[in-house]
Amino acid sequence: MTTKLQRPHGALAYTIGIELEFMYADDQRVEDHDDITTGPWELIISALESHGVKCKTDFGHHADTPNYSTWTIGDDGSVHLDEAVEDYTPLLPGPTPWGLELRSPKWSVWDDDWAGEIRKVMRILDSTCNTPSSRLLLNERCGFHVHLGVSGRPHSFRTIKNLLQLTTGFQRIIDELHTATRLSETNKYCVPPSRHFLKLVPIHPDMHEFFRAKDAVEDHPLAWCRFIESSVHSPQQLEKGRWTNHGNAYNYENLFSCETRRDKAPLGTIEFRQHAGTLDEEEIVAWMNVVVAMVHFCHVVGASSLLMNLLTRQIENPTFGACELLNAIGTHSRVVQYYGFKLGADTARQELMEIMESDIPENFVPLVQNLEEARYMVRCREAVMGTIAGKLSCGFYGSMLGQGLGSRYAQFDEIEPDEVDVSDGISFQIVEAHAVAALHGQSVEESFAFAAI
Repeated sequence: MTTKLQRPHGALAYTIGIELEFMYADDQRVEDHDDITTGPWELIISALESHGVKCKTDFGHHADTPNYSTWTIGDDGSVHLDEAVEDYTPLLPGPTPWGLELRSPKWSVWDDDWAGEIRKVMRILDSTCNTPSSRLLLNERCGFHVHLGVSGRPHSFRTIKNLLQLTTGFQRIIDELHTATRLSETNKYCVPPSRHFLKLVPIHPDMHEFFRAKDAVEDHPLAWCRFIESSVHSPQQLEKGRWTNHGNAYNYENLFSCETRRDKAPLGTIEFRQHAGTLDEEEIVAWMNVVVAMVHFCHVVGASSLLMNLLTRQIENPTFGACELLNAIGTHSRVVQYYGFKLGADTARQELMEIMESDIPENFVPLVQNLEEARYMVRCREAVMGTIAGKLSCGFYGSMLGQGLGSRYAQFDEIEPDEVDVSDGISFQIVEAHAVAALHGQSVEESFAFAAI
């Protein structure tokens, strides 16, 4: 059964690709992470290709793959166990786990069944690697990145400016979709948009002059968005404002330069880097839907006042959360329903219990339990909302002036996630989406028709 997206009227020919970081542990392989013959790459490639999925090894040279036409897998030195190796030694059933990165082909968002292929690949990985002698593992060093481009042309600078404003103004709300450790101001792999302004306004000549001339509240997110609108007009200004740094949560580097070689044409993609590592096929597809919705919304609103009106009305509204934002930008209703469940108070605990009650080989139980309990402690609702509450009170989202905003997070402030004993076994308003559709003489279903997960 196909799971292709329905292309909205007027939508661009978007392309999409993903990068999945994870670890592979095996109790039988020889420990030599530099020897390709002893690593897990050939095992994974063989399994994928036996099911008709093209895959090749790739150790940091993905840009040399013609047209990104196959899956590639290689090692990833940034992915490893968090603590000193000796702290995990008693838990390891064999050699230290390999850090891996699996990269997808480049798909057409509208013409390719990428959701179906992702589900197929995830199930092959599960059946091949989660065996009595091996296991796929995740921790908070693992990331899940999405690249979104436009076939045959670059993203318009208008779309880029809108995305900068959307992700800066609604950073606090988008954070509700992610894990606590992906919200940190010091996480060098997904630096938040607010950090540009909190660090640069006092020293950046253009920013300093803008806020001085406007006599604005220089650390309010709406002021940041107005600066983007009035003062950022070129790729050079993006680079000057440090929005092209590779470690940003929203990385614009590939729009203007090639990651590996400066003499190659730009890849032309925006990279979304904030999502934590996952091998859950539904979570992967859901976030990809959100990425497409965000960029398409920013394309559709163009230079109209709709985005700024949305920001002005909702940026400090305590009842406007992640699902409301997803609806406002036209995300498919079933994707919004997925997040309505995913962000539930007890969902992370249920997921942990399901993992620990699954058929885990006895020699892997201590390691899996250690890693999954640690993941629960940063994925649970208390941790995420509590982290947002702390950032809000410290001014890391800027100076939010609305007196009622803290009420959204008050119940989570300074609450520690419960310790978990694993031994025992929506309907929202979419006024803004209708407004955008009306701008183009369409129904909201025609304007935003993304595939359900």
